[in-house]
Formats: sequence, C-alpha cells, structure tokens
Amino acid sequence: MLLNNDGVLSPNVGAVSVLDPVTGLPCRALRNVTILVSNYYSLPHPVPLFFGLLDSAVRGFDQGLRFWLKEKVVVPAGSRVEVVDLYTPSLGRQGLVTIQRRLGYNGPLDFDFHPTNLGHAFIAGEFKKKWNSLP
Repeated sequence: MLLNNDGVLSPNVGAVSVLDPVTGLPCRALRNVTILVSNYYSLPHPVPLFFGLLDSAVRGFDQGLRFWLKEKVVVPAGSRVEVVDLYTPSLGRQGLVTIQRRLGYNGPLDFDFHPTNLGHAFIAGEFKKKWNSLP
C-alpha cells in the first residue's frame, strides 16, 4: 500500500513498491499524513427490487471497507486513515445522482447513477466536514 510503500498490488505482477522516478529506488513510506476514504452514497433506483440489491451491495462495500481499513492497513505513527460516510447522509436526499434526472433512467438495467453537480457538491461537503472535524 502506498501509505507504507510495502507493495502495491499490480495485475500479473503481484506486490511492487512505488519507485522514485528520478533515482529508481523505492519511495519512503508516507509520514504524518491523513488519508480520507469514503464509502458510497445511496443509489435511489426506482424499482424496489433493484433498490434493495444495490443498497445491499453498497452496505456490503461499506462493511468490507471498514474491515479492511481496520484489520489490514498498517498506519505509520503520526498518520491516520479516516472514513467519510457518504451513505448515511445521502439517504432520502433528492437530486444527488443522475438516475433521478432526465435520461438517467431508461429501464431497470439501463440507468446512470453518477453524481450530478449537486451530488459532487454533497460529496465535497462531506469530505470537508470530516476534515474539519479532525483534531
């Protein structure tokens, strides 16, 4: 992982260190950094069955992310990794994703759930709130 430069998974190669482009030597581990990572916002699919499936996937991703960060990521002294929760504050919000806009939904399997401008502002706002809440 980049935080410790103890090996980034690379397809067909395995774990490789990030190399300094000038010296060609492995880069030092990051020190005294804060890394913010987020879960995913709610995906408001209009078909209840598909909403339930997508919601389960998003919740599973959140659980996996939190487990992986807690159990598998070694954080050097002086650094930290914080989770920004996008899911909980997005529940019930309207207009955050393109599925709720014209041409964002053409059928149960033909939809787009990328953030709208409002969605991008929401994501940035949640990151800002987390950053401002850190000691």
